[in-house]
Amino acid sequence: MSTLAVSAPTVALERRASAIPWYLWCAALAITSAYVGDYWDIAWHRSIGRDTFWTAPHMAIYACGVLAGIASAYLIFNTTFGPGGAMRAASVRIWGLYGPLGAFICAWGGVAMLASAPFDDWWHNAYGLDVKIISPPHMVLAAGFFGIEFGTVMLLLAFMKPACRKR
Repeated sequence: MSTLAVSAPTVALERRASAIPWYLWCAALAITSAYVGDYWDIAWHRSIGRDTFWTAPHMAIYACGVLAGIASAYLIFNTTFGPGGAMRAASVRIWGLYGPLGAFICAWGGVAMLASAPFDDWWHNAYGLDVKIISPPHMVLAAGFFGIEFGTVMLLLAFMKPACRKR
């Protein structure tokens, strides 16, 4: 009969990995989706050209805004209306809602990304193809994406803070 010896660091690492909050996993998946969609979209435009708004690369990019926005909104509403008093005490208050600052920044980024979608479609229908990649709708999209990235870093730092105090 054989036994499996597991070292203490491995067990501690598994506990730590399982303790990572779901909203951080959603944010990481959202950011990955945007990067994959962005590179895919550039390749799509170079090989196929400008296609309809509903292409797969565009859906991958905007999935970032949807996923990060919904996860952050849930976190904000759960902190505001849920039973967690400790979470609310450590949160910021914006427009009567409580939540981590990173969640508010991510939610803003998600709204900005999704608002840029119809703006970009209208822009291309009104003015044609972009001469340069820098256009007003793309800047709104980029600002939203950077908001999601920065908000995720803020959420990650807030998650790591109690662990740093224990050392």
